[in-house]
Amino acid sequence: PKGERQNVFWHYEEIIKNLKTAGRIGTADSYHYAQNALMKYADSKRIMFKLITPKWLQGFEDYMIDADRSMTTIGMYLRTLRYVLNKAIEEGEVKREQYPFGKRKYVIPEGRNTKKALSQDQLKILFECVPSTPEQEKARDFFFFSYMSNGMNMMDIAKLKVEQMESDRFHFTRAKTAKTKKGKQKPITVFLTEIQSKVIATYGNSSSAAVYLFPIISESQDIEEQHRNVKNFTRTVNQHLKKLCRANGLPEISTYWARHSFATRAVNSGASMEFMRESLGHGDMKTTPNYFAGFDDSAGKELAQSLMKF
Repeated sequence: PKGERQNVFWHYEEIIKNLKTAGRIGTADSYHYAQNALMKYADSKRIMFKLITPKWLQGFEDYMIDADRSMTTIGMYLRTLRYVLNKAIEEGEVKREQYPFGKRKYVIPEGRNTKKALSQDQLKILFECVPSTPEQEKARDFFFFSYMSNGMNMMDIAKLKVEQMESDRFHFTRAKTAKTKKGKQKPITVFLTEIQSKVIATYGNSSSAAVYLFPIISESQDIEEQHRNVKNFTRTVNQHLKKLCRANGLPEISTYWARHSFATRAVNSGASMEFMRESLGHGDMKTTPNYFAGFDDSAGKELAQSLMKF
């Protein structure tokens, strides 16, 4: 209905429906969570575009801060609303002069870019520590599988197929960007080491007819069920990883740290940013430095000592 198209949340529902149809379940969830937060703030299931002003947006930010939500979360939710508004303008539902974002209007806050990487010493402690339970050992093993596999995330690990495996390597395309960068994606090559091979031997699918390398998802499940299984698997791994780290004096990390740790250790070891861009599967070089936590003290000392070696 014509009148409904002035309702912000009608557009959210349309976007969520289209994302689910396209198999982009994670992005659909992000829009769903943002919509719920905006509905709670508006105290209504209907809000018209004309009410979304810089003052209203600032009020939402203050409301979220009072609810102890992070700037990262606030920024993520408001970027979905900005997309909805841009789309509505393109479709002629909203006049451009109503646009509330930008300089001298409302600026979406940026979250603090915390570098989530373990140092070389911390990685050694985690690798050599003795887990208290089989669950902690499994969590540690999958963290290092991710770390040694170019920091690949749990969704990509879950979607690894037996047919992708070669004797000394495998290739994969990131699920996160497969739907949004068709034709532009270059497969990432991962060379197998003893560490990954051991994880595959220990936790891999035992059935010779299995499609997926690990029994996290199955081909009989639909996309939403697969997404739910990967989410549950990741949550369980993170819970036990945190317990293991706490017991060994390490930061309470998550599997996400594997990606940043891989990038940081690789650059500290001399890898170029161009090599890292390919290894991480980034389409844009500007994204890559965000995964690099900086040089550790030992790298700085080595540089200082080498300066006078003529």
